[in-house]
Amino acid sequence: ITHDLRSPLSSMLKWIEYAKDSETLEEKLQNLENASNNGKMLMTLINDILDYSLIKNGKFKVNYTKFPLELLLKESIDLMKIQADLKEIKITNQNSCPKAMNLISDFTRMKQILYNLIGNSIKFSKKGGEIILSLENVTTEKNLIKISISDNGVGIKPEIIQKLGQPFQSYDYTGNLNREGVG
Repeated sequence: ITHDLRSPLSSMLKWIEYAKDSETLEEKLQNLENASNNGKMLMTLINDILDYSLIKNGKFKVNYTKFPLELLLKESIDLMKIQADLKEIKITNQNSCPKAMNLISDFTRMKQILYNLIGNSIKFSKKGGEIILSLENVTTEKNLIKISISDNGVGIKPEIIQKLGQPFQSYDYTGNLNREGVG
């Protein structure tokens, strides 16, 4: 949870610094938009933490809406761009889905999932690396997509992959269980 909160906050602050140093109004507005998106993501995460009791009691509701896949990708990548830039990591979007494809899902949760996946890729990738975000349409009858992220990080040992997603677990950079995490 701690990196989930720190990443958007540090990105937001960095985008504000960039906005201050921007020479053109267009650059200032784009940097402020990126800062705003990081602030919104941070607010969502804080609300999720505060809503934990709803999740625990099975009363949490998913907010299904129709939204463009391209918007999801753009906002997710933009949120993490500053973190990637700091490590000189290139994020490549290899979307093979139709450009006008719409999804019906919880936009905020989908963005949070991509945010976490991209954030972990940045965290565990070497400076100057590349992260490839791949999307493909799994079926033409429904807008079902497959999202894959690859990077030049250290990877995860196969025996650890089975343990992913378990609460209060954390793994060191070599993929070994090393301590209890915070969530």
